[in-house]
Amino acid sequence: MVHISKHPVKKQVMDTLLSDLSELFLANTKKKDFSKTLFELLSKPERIMLAKRVGIINALIHNYSVYETSALFKVSTSTVARTQEDIERGALSHIVKVLTNKSGRAKLIRTLEQIVTFGFPGVPQKRLREKMRRDIEVWRAGGA
Repeated sequence: MVHISKHPVKKQVMDTLLSDLSELFLANTKKKDFSKTLFELLSKPERIMLAKRVGIINALIHNYSVYETSALFKVSTSTVARTQEDIERGALSHIVKVLTNKSGRAKLIRTLEQIVTFGFPGVPQKRLREKMRRDIEVWRAGGA
């Protein structure tokens, strides 16, 4: 869980910090460098939290239900529902645009394959695993 100090930072200072953070990420033009920056900057729980969030968004935009997504990533249905609401009101429009393209679907397929292959802990539901297998086959065949 992320903990934020109860002492607020002045807006001008926060703007400078966010600008510095953006510059740090923009300086990494290679995937390897970007990944290294993320691993150095974020703790393991923070990386897991962000990875799950991206996975949740990706699953929702590829028509997985709130319940299926919750079971898939081992998060509460309220977390998934809140993310679904953010998608619907356009709060995640840039991320959705990036993940909706062909490579976004390919990444979801890779994630689902790993979950199906390695039996991601917490996804014992046979119906959900079968749905993932069917979706992988349909997407590979070029279907919707």
